[in-house]
Amino acid sequence: SDLVNAVRAWSNGADYRVIASTQGVFSVLTAADSEVTGPASWPEPPRTLATGLLEESIINYTAERMLQAVDLDPGRIDIVPTTQIPVRLEMLNAGELEAAVLPEPATRLATAAGAHEITSTEVLDWTPGVLLATGRALRNKAAELTALLEAYDRAVELYRDYEPTGD
Repeated sequence: SDLVNAVRAWSNGADYRVIASTQGVFSVLTAADSEVTGPASWPEPPRTLATGLLEESIINYTAERMLQAVDLDPGRIDIVPTTQIPVRLEMLNAGELEAAVLPEPATRLATAAGAHEITSTEVLDWTPGVLLATGRALRNKAAELTALLEAYDRAVELYRDYEPTGD
């Protein structure tokens, strides 16, 4: 999740606790049939992109910072509220959205289907993700959560060391 949604859920009575920050990668992508295929073709006013995103979310804030980091105008985004990431991915792939903000591995699925990655959180010094657990899990499954965090750290190391072979 992200910290804002975690705090909102907690303030609404959900028994969630942040147990780790994550360094997940989010990307701004355009649909395969979009004429916006990279930063050089980012739209000029008054044109905007119908973009799958959430208003008042940390991901929206992050999308704006990603675009600004590569000198693109975040005002060119026309937010189409899409809560569920799988729905956002499907809508982008179907051309129902011209753009979307997606995390990995949804970004890889989208680009494999022809979407264009415009920028990602790799241009920033931070990412907004957090890992949550319920209070019950913290009380009853501490060893399992420790193992999960160790496995997560190992997966991050493997990802960083990964070099595609082209096969």
